[in-house]
Amino acid sequence: MIAKIEDLQASSDHLNIESPFSLDLHLGDVVTILSQDTLSVNDFMTVLRGRGVNFSGKIEIKGHDISEKDTYLYYNWVPTVSEDNLISLTVEQYLNFSAELYGIDLHYRPYLINESLILTNTQEYRDSVIGAVKDVFILKKIELARALVSNPYVIFIEDLFQGAYEDKRKSDIVQILQNIRNTGCSLVVGVDSLEFIKNITSKIIFFVDNNIFLSGEFKDLQQELDKYKLVQIQLLEDSLNNMLDILEAKDNIWEIWQHEDDPGVLKFIFRGEDKDLTDLLQEAVNKKCGIVSCYSLDKFWGRY
Repeated sequence: MIAKIEDLQASSDHLNIESPFSLDLHLGDVVTILSQDTLSVNDFMTVLRGRGVNFSGKIEIKGHDISEKDTYLYYNWVPTVSEDNLISLTVEQYLNFSAELYGIDLHYRPYLINESLILTNTQEYRDSVIGAVKDVFILKKIELARALVSNPYVIFIEDLFQGAYEDKRKSDIVQILQNIRNTGCSLVVGVDSLEFIKNITSKIIFFVDNNIFLSGEFKDLQQELDKYKLVQIQLLEDSLNNMLDILEAKDNIWEIWQHEDDPGVLKFIFRGEDKDLTDLLQEAVNKKCGIVSCYSLDKFWGRY
């Protein structure tokens, strides 16, 4: 076993885990944390690293409690990146600096740096100054290479597909993860969609309303997940309050989101068959809600 989470409870502005949560990580596991809210996922990863957020329970990596001074040597972390960084080091210097922080042996260091660049397909950026790289996707891969240099047992990756706006880039990231897991490293990744990552996910943690809604072995939960839809509905402006009243009264609807740029667009998690969704829309029409469009966002679940 690589890591163990036992009876975890946690709270923050974006996290409210009330029921004790437990999970084991094994060699090469890919744990996918699925949520519409990246802030919840990022706070959860902060907890798993024993940082910043109020929590109780036990988190161990390779038998070492997360609170122990040297436990950081057994894991690493890839944060959300920014193109506005001011890092004046080249990529190779940056990786060497990270290796120094983790006490990597000088004789072993060049091999790890080279292997990390190969695994992340960033060899061509070896001599590039990081502050001059303005492609967030490339910066994300450089950060992943930096994490690999410490030879960790677990890597936590925030917002996995950041900057991967094209399908090819998403496929590239997933292939990189596959290569890394083949080395025995476990991965915990945050995503806002199961598209592309579904086929290599071994365990899933599904967040709804800042709390863990479902978790466990992905193969065991697929049938249960198939009962849920992520629905987007567009309304006439004067229908919004009526629709919200209808949705909030249902016990099979969670996490109602209002689109920031278009307040007439709502998204929500819905449990039920197509007929149940049709019945919901008919109820809304009967209550004078002006529905412009409605569809299920299947890519959220990795459905095609």
